[in-house]
Amino acid sequence: MAANTASCREPRLNLVSQEFEGLSARGLVILWTSEDYKDWLANFAPRPKEARMRTTLLTLVASLVLLVTANSFAQVRGTAMLWLQQSECPAALIQTQHSNKDFLQSAVLKNVGKQAIGEYRIGWVVVYPSGTSKVGLGLPVRVPDGLKPGETVDVPAQQVSTDFAKEGASAVVFFVTDVRLAENNRWKADLESAEQAARKLELKVRSAS
Repeated sequence: MAANTASCREPRLNLVSQEFEGLSARGLVILWTSEDYKDWLANFAPRPKEARMRTTLLTLVASLVLLVTANSFAQVRGTAMLWLQQSECPAALIQTQHSNKDFLQSAVLKNVGKQAIGEYRIGWVVVYPSGTSKVGLGLPVRVPDGLKPGETVDVPAQQVSTDFAKEGASAVVFFVTDVRLAENNRWKADLESAEQAARKLELKVRSAS
């Protein structure tokens, strides 16, 4: 069995950076070639009695997975989902979740500051291959019990239009726009600076791909 394991090729792993439906910021998609599948059958597939039935079932499942994967990926292919690292902001996005109905289906926000957070707002910069961009703003979200330093909170769906992908956007970059702290102190992002940073991040990611 050890010899068989050594001779069988492992499935190739392709890194998809924040652009596959239903995956959080980054995800791995496993791609098998026909040769990989033949190796698996030769080395690991169950032997007769049920071998034929199981092989047929595996083929059907693999075909269904590939069909769903292809259709889902095509809907947002080429539009990367990213977020800014904002060193001076008391709150930070640490995870994002995307779908083909809402480009920010959900997220996780962490209090990285020293005061409790009572309210926040998320924004996004839509970047196009031409270098142009536009800013969108979500609604303020209250945290009734306060978000203490080091704690996290789930960000609700932001209703970010998926039409940006149809428009040919190369990236949608999310960031924190406003934070209301204890005693009504407020932190606000400079939108022009955020837009510039988003364009630089998109260019860096595109150049690396």
